[in-house]
Amino acid sequence: MKKICITLAPTNDCNLHCDYCYNHHNRNVHIIDFDMVADIIEKSFHEYRYVEFVWRGGEPLLMKPRFFKKV
Repeated sequence: MKKICITLAPTNDCNLHCDYCYNHHNRNVHIIDFDMVADIIEKSFHEYRYVEFVWRGGEPLLMKPRFFKKV
């Protein structure tokens, strides 16, 4: 049984502005290219039987539900 966990960061943007955040200098509005995500998904399911995706970044939910539905 081949399995893998893939961590994707769709954006580094964040709306919280926490004082303790180590990533405050790296916030930007760049968004991961959907075709890149689709390619990663396709290749991972071709190679592995079980695939787990972890979404991280600044705040991944800023991507809105339509992004995750499309993925």
